[in-house]
Amino acid sequence: MTDIKLTKLTFVASFIGSPKMNFVTGAPAAKRGAKSIGVRPEHFTVSAASGEIAGTVEYAEILGSDSFLYVATPAGLLTVREQGTTKFANGSAIHLTPIPKHTHRFGDDNTRLT
Repeated sequence: MTDIKLTKLTFVASFIGSPKMNFVTGAPAAKRGAKSIGVRPEHFTVSAASGEIAGTVEYAEILGSDSFLYVATPAGLLTVREQGTTKFANGSAIHLTPIPKHTHRFGDDNTRLT
């Protein structure tokens, strides 16, 4: 039953919105008292200097009013949305921090924590 519950929760959480929600485990999730956290692409702070999740920009997609960064991290490939034109080029070192009030927490049984 747990595998079915996990599949349903992550499926629903990941397909609402475009691009889909990022799921992060490890230290960033543990810091928030969760097994995993869900973070929408627009709900990260982005820095060249410091942050919770270090990574490398694999691809920067500049669309005019928004830019999407596809960032390789120890947590996997994360999608980040920035307003306007990004200052980060392909191959740039980058640091991401989930914005606490917009972070969705999931527990050991994969149910959403409040």
